[in-house]
Amino acid sequence: MKVLRVVACVLAVGLLVAPMFSQAPAQVSITLQPSGNNFVVVVSPDTVTVNQGGVVRWNSQGNSADSISIVFDSGGPFPTSGQPDNSARGRYQKGVGQQIVTAGAADPGDWKYSVTWTTADGTAYVVDPVVSVRR
Repeated sequence: MKVLRVVACVLAVGLLVAPMFSQAPAQVSITLQPSGNNFVVVVSPDTVTVNQGGVVRWNSQGNSADSISIVFDSGGPFPTSGQPDNSARGRYQKGVGQQIVTAGAADPGDWKYSVTWTTADGTAYVVDPVVSVRR
């Protein structure tokens, strides 16, 4: 009987703790695609949802001479501590093909951000998707 209670307690604790450690990063894809005589930045999904503590990973594909900039309104939900991919809260910049990875989301809510794709010749294309952080 004691063994059964111990097993039940271990399973209960495991069910409560496991989601905090097993949450895989949310994946967001960024591409520059032709649209008529111009180009548009496509972010998929355009609204990504993570739980508090969740991580977002942006992956871009295209010309490696181009760059990606991500800027959150109001600093965004991701703290800077333990976050090597930004110089200030809510600001990220990398070359196309290099992943951008956040720290765990600290602040719940819907967070609008801008993705700017700058081509090697200096032409910028912008789109404004959303990160939704749930409690």
